[in-house]
Amino acid sequence: GLTSWRIEHFGYGSNSGEAADLADPNFDGVTIIEAFAYGFNPIEMNKDPLEITSVTAGQVKARYQRNTSAPAEGITLTVQWKNDLSESDWQTVDGVEAGISETAGVETVEVTIPRHDQARKFLRLVLRQQ
Repeated sequence: GLTSWRIEHFGYGSNSGEAADLADPNFDGVTIIEAFAYGFNPIEMNKDPLEITSVTAGQVKARYQRNTSAPAEGITLTVQWKNDLSESDWQTVDGVEAGISETAGVETVEVTIPRHDQARKFLRLVLRQQ
């Protein structure tokens, strides 16, 4: 879980100092809670967690990583999309996620979003913590 992950990377398990949920000890723009959820190393510089892997006339495919322990900590990741940034509501990707691999407790997930004649899609990965 999160406590053992903190101990592994910081030497202590409490939500404080460099290991605090909202801390960013390496200044890469990824907080500790995000690094845990994405399966990142919080000490190394990290990339954008959501990667577009293919775009065709009918769909967009994207991948992200998630820590398999995150759900037990009340953390969920959801891909959302919209056709135009002027739209007010983001749409949630429903039922098209597929786990494609898992290594050392980190699962790579692929999502497929239909394009429906839209020239572009804007995507984001949303982290929610209960």
